Amino acid sequence: MYAEKIRISLAEDTYAYVGRASNEENAETFKIKIQKYISILKEVVESDFDKLTDKELYELLSKIYDISLDDKDYLKMLSIYNNKKYRFICRIYTTMTYKDRTTEGHGRSFDWWEQLYQIYYLAAISDKFEFDYNKTYSKEEIKKLSADKSIVLLKRKAEAINGNIDFIKEEYESIPMIDIDIEGYSDNMSQFVLNNFNLFGELLREKFTKKKVLNDIKELISDLGEDIDIVFSSISFHDTFYSETAEICKKWYELSEEKIEYQKICKLIRKMQKNK
Repeated sequence: MYAEKIRISLAEDTYAYVGRASNEENAETFKIKIQKYISILKEVVESDFDKLTDKELYELLSKIYDISLDDKDYLKMLSIYNNKKYRFICRIYTTMTYKDRTTEGHGRSFDWWEQLYQIYYLAAISDKFEFDYNKTYSKEEIKKLSADKSIVLLKRKAEAINGNIDFIKEEYESIPMIDIDIEGYSDNMSQFVLNNFNLFGELLREKFTKKKVLNDIKELISDLGEDIDIVFSSISFHDTFYSETAEICKKWYELSEEKIEYQKICKLIRKMQKNK
């Protein structure tokens, strides 16, 4: 499982339109962004993970992490779901083919032709199935293997065929699959996961313990504090677009509820980590 923390961009966003937006508008961006960050950090710190459903926990964690699944995650979930042991994920080439128009160039050099494509699948392979890497599987073989759960079809793909082929071509037919691309590590929360959050939840809770999340929150709080200081440091700039914006931001922040909440979160983090 891959998890990348959100990036604090308070200073960058505050001054993104300096010189084009008014100082008041830039300061308003500061207010909105810091309110958002404080609200998220406070919610995560104060949440009792054990009382959240798996889906609620995922939605909460998604506010501070970009979470994506890898092949090991899917192999674990599919093994539990089908009561089989899936060992690895690989390409399974099939005898199914189709033709599509391919183009090249433009203007007078524009050309097109019919290209033949071979269907293959990314599939999870069970430990009871002796997979042959050199074999091209027929449509019926793919259907049978999929039906008895020897394989789980994850994603359909195609590869251009140039030259001679050494198998009998079959017309393409849609076969049910999960429709998830493990090779792409972003946005790969498939419908299978959404329909089986209990399986995903086990992995999620194993990966994101409260202790681990609090350590990451501590880093985000530090990053936010640094960005606040960067914004305020612009008060000394000769450029009034920066200095006046910074003055407005600091004047608002020093009297804001957000400053109080920020300090509370810092104290709470220190206290919670001492008790762990």
